[in-house]
Amino acid sequence: MWAKIKTSILLVIYLVTISSLFGQSKKYKTIGSSNESIQQVIVGDKGEYIVALTEKYILQTWQVSNNSLLASQKIDGANASISLSPDNSTLACGTSSGQVQLRSFPSLELKQTLNTKDKLPVLKTAWANQDSITVLLNDNSVSLFSVKSSRLIYNLPASEFSATSLDVSDSLNLMVVSDIEGRLSFRKLSDGELLRTIKSHSKQIREIKIDKERNAIVTVGDDGKCQMTSIKTDYLLFKRKRYFTWLTATDLNQKSILLTSSEGFIEIITPFNSYDLKINAVISSAKFIPTGESNQLIVCLGTLGKGIVIVKASSMKAREKLRSPQIHANRVSF
Repeated sequence: MWAKIKTSILLVIYLVTISSLFGQSKKYKTIGSSNESIQQVIVGDKGEYIVALTEKYILQTWQVSNNSLLASQKIDGANASISLSPDNSTLACGTSSGQVQLRSFPSLELKQTLNTKDKLPVLKTAWANQDSITVLLNDNSVSLFSVKSSRLIYNLPASEFSATSLDVSDSLNLMVVSDIEGRLSFRKLSDGELLRTIKSHSKQIREIKIDKERNAIVTVGDDGKCQMTSIKTDYLLFKRKRYFTWLTATDLNQKSILLTSSEGFIEIITPFNSYDLKINAVISSAKFIPTGESNQLIVCLGTLGKGIVIVKASSMKAREKLRSPQIHANRVSF
């Protein structure tokens, strides 16, 4: 699989409209409705279900195979902080009212509510394992909750660091947190104990991802710098200077890194190659779709185009510019 990705992982927009159900194929495939912009998407393990968080704080589950709306729930005061549990059974949704709502996936039924310290708004959620979840609060503190007992395990106050992003790994017993001073803190996930602090490559890190397969971390800064380093030795595995800085999404899959920007850039980078594409639309969120054949992406178009679009990896020239599709409900025109 990795060999295929290395040799042919260039992007082309692939889409099937409603007419594709009758045998016709287009470059674009829209999922769901285009009535409003999408803030964030979550893709299930098999790529069959997609959860979208809309600009009006409505959660929607769409079934990809038949483009049908499975569930819809209004979330009061929600932030774009949804994440899916490792077993794909529970969706965590952070809210501005200081709650983490745990909902069943894909039905979106409310299962449990976690209350944050002082009811502070939630900026980011990250699952440590099926039974615990980390939460980044808007006072830049970090909390770890037990899902099983609905109990706060610990809270790392903002006085220790002003956290801007984080990621966790239960198998490595590791939490990596970035702060506003451009530092990375490595901590034990189990109790928050500080292991070491290093200076990052950028003044502010926008995203952190732990690559469990390579025992490495991927960091992306406000200045467009992206690099992968070994967790054990801090050895630099690779680095890139991106040509865009307005990062909107980062994802990992099959040892590939997905980056998107609000200017419409979509890029997949590997330790050896970089493949990119430009569309004339604001991208608010993007995720890899896990498939057995090839990498596919879910891309959410923002203010210059509304809707959810499927992008498929294929062999095309890098930086090929495509016209933005005009999306109207379930139709696409050029």
